[in-house]
Amino acid sequence: MDLFPLMKIPTTLYKQAHHFMIRTIVIDGFIYVFYFCIVNVSCGIHRSFFYIYTQLIEILPLGFFIADLLITLRRMKT
Repeated sequence: MDLFPLMKIPTTLYKQAHHFMIRTIVIDGFIYVFYFCIVNVSCGIHRSFFYIYTQLIEILPLGFFIADLLITLRRMKT
């Protein structure tokens, strides 16, 4: 039984994932604060829909990244 399957992943992949996560967290932080202020200041219905829409847009790249990571891991296995 292989106890350290993650050790086989190249370090560059780890670095890319690390940079991506930090960048995503920082950008998301700014976006959350910015849109939270907009939604609170002007409580229009269209603005809250816009807020929800932008949150969905923010989640998509992370999903694509995770899918890409899983595909890469599967290719490395075989």
